[in-house]
Amino acid sequence: MVMPLMNRQNKNKAIKLILQALGIQLIFPIIIAGLSNANIISENSKLYSFLGLIALGLFVGGYFLFIRGCCHYIKSKGYSSHWGWLGLLSIIGLFFLSVIPPKNLVISSGNLPNESLENIPFEEINLVEIFVFYFLSSATVIIMAASIFYTINDWDTNRLFDNMDKLTEYLLACLIVIVWGMLILRDLKIAGFQIKHFIPNLKVAWQLILKIAIIYTFFAVSFWRLFGYYFSFVYPDYINYYLKTSINNDFHLSVSEFILNLLVLSIFIEILPFTIIFQGIVLQKWCLKLGNKKGILLLSLLLSLLSSIAFVPLLISTFFDGLISSFLFFKTKNLLNTFFYQVLKKLILSFLFFIVYFQDLKLSPISISNYREKHEPFLILYVILSIISCVFIINFIYKNFPKPNDKIPYDENNNKSLI
Repeated sequence: MVMPLMNRQNKNKAIKLILQALGIQLIFPIIIAGLSNANIISENSKLYSFLGLIALGLFVGGYFLFIRGCCHYIKSKGYSSHWGWLGLLSIIGLFFLSVIPPKNLVISSGNLPNESLENIPFEEINLVEIFVFYFLSSATVIIMAASIFYTINDWDTNRLFDNMDKLTEYLLACLIVIVWGMLILRDLKIAGFQIKHFIPNLKVAWQLILKIAIIYTFFAVSFWRLFGYYFSFVYPDYINYYLKTSINNDFHLSVSEFILNLLVLSIFIEILPFTIIFQGIVLQKWCLKLGNKKGILLLSLLLSLLSSIAFVPLLISTFFDGLISSFLFFKTKNLLNTFFYQVLKKLILSFLFFIVYFQDLKLSPISISNYREKHEPFLILYVILSIISCVFIINFIYKNFPKPNDKIPYDENNNKSLI
């Protein structure tokens, strides 16, 4: 049971129109902001005013394209295109259009010739819709609603963004993830996905995932410290900034906040969406479209680039982590193993962090020189652990690299259920 091909094509066309509109509206403001921050142009110059007029014109022009895209988008769901005028509310209107469920779009898959029935569910899922429409619009609406709530209660709105307490931060993040997840689960159900093809049984390969999690943790910790130490000589300002803004903030966490951060922020907001969305949907969709090798490498590269935004040394270790998670899913055909691998890895890393940094909850900020002095006695140990663990990881990757003709786990489980 799937969406008609024509409606799918209309939806894809609508998404392209909306993306083009957003690109037209945002490109010049981004350029102007970049030139201004780089002190290439001043805010009082004529060039700045001229570029501002162009940006305003493109913003208005992009609005018409955005509304047109919204009209096609809601029409692809089976409703009148007049609902597309909600696009006047920009991202907020897009959120309401995303929430509206499709109507009268389910027909028999037998009416879709020349399509692989196995690939149909993944064809119905649009990744741009999931990440841009659902997540971006949900986050925008929820944050705006929180700001209005603060204003009504005469609270300082700046506190919401600048001095947000941990509990408020967790609640907002959880609410965004819940709304985002509900929309995705709705689409998965409409597309015809079945949980048993992601999780064929509740058996977890504890011995395998525990061994891999421990080995990866040894590699990640030793490599981060080794890379960070030598990186501090090349880019000392970067490491110094990271020490002040990231690591030292965690020194002053209470034990309860540390546990809450682990259970809520890490497992619920990071690991669960990572497993379902990236490994369950994105990985398999890309493997169907690009092949197993390219799909796995592309996803691992994407995840490593995203993680390196927070800290550059994470680039290589996260790339390995993406490969391990993907190969583990292909090897066991069970998404539960990928999920519990991520959980075990996070628990081990958090435990090491706790025993190293929480001996004194009021440590003074670490300077770049102290950072180097702290790690210099252990550099040889870091090298040995990095090499040994890296050999084990590469061996696991080599032995479990999927063949080009191997079916994705979802299709493999689907075929087994038909036997």
